[in-house]
Amino acid sequence: LSRPAGPFFDGDSRWDVPPPPPPIHHTGRLSSSMCSDLIRDPKHKFSGLWGTGWDYWANRKYRWPGQRACWQLETTNWVATGPKCQQDWGNNLDAPTVFGFARSMTRFCDQRGGSGGDPGSACRSAGFNILRIGKWDMCRNTEWMICVVLGEACQAGRRCETEITFTEAPGELSIDEFNSREGYFTEDDVYYLEVCLLNEMCSNHDDIFTTRDGGSFFCQFDAGRWRRAARDIEHHLK
Repeated sequence: LSRPAGPFFDGDSRWDVPPPPPPIHHTGRLSSSMCSDLIRDPKHKFSGLWGTGWDYWANRKYRWPGQRACWQLETTNWVATGPKCQQDWGNNLDAPTVFGFARSMTRFCDQRGGSGGDPGSACRSAGFNILRIGKWDMCRNTEWMICVVLGEACQAGRRCETEITFTEAPGELSIDEFNSREGYFTEDDVYYLEVCLLNEMCSNHDDIFTTRDGGSFFCQFDAGRWRRAARDIEHHLK
């Protein structure tokens, strides 16, 4: 058996990677264990969000089985640091970072002095970080998340604010609602996957699902846990 491609395969064969979990039909609210299952499931809609970016986003399509993922078509740093973190994310402030649905981020930032009627304008004017880039894909989104968690998403050479604000409580998210949009995705769908990726990045992942609307979360980065998750994503969803 040939050695799989990617930075997370250290052994001599693909047997170094655990098999994917058996398909499970999850229902109800997101949880830590549900997230861990779904990000590794090649048949779940999450796998489609790793498409090649702009064309998929513009057409509201997603990657079907057998189509190449964004990490296969570009250089993806699963643990972005240094210069990779200093690129323009749309707002590189030394400030808390907001996550959520478009409407919940806009509402949260409007209530704190923001304006503009959309998440990017409202949160920038309120002094919060938010991801707003051209030619988006989930690989770049993930790099940005790592930079936020590690405190490197603002100015070079300094430790940045690592506070994450969930404008929509992760523990209240319904996977049934997410799954109801089969065959395409919306901007709001990305938040589900962001929550589940944070679940794999942080040793205090259970706290994600007890954080209320507008609550703060500080990720305790777990390099080993994230390394295993990134390895599994590359292998099982290829």
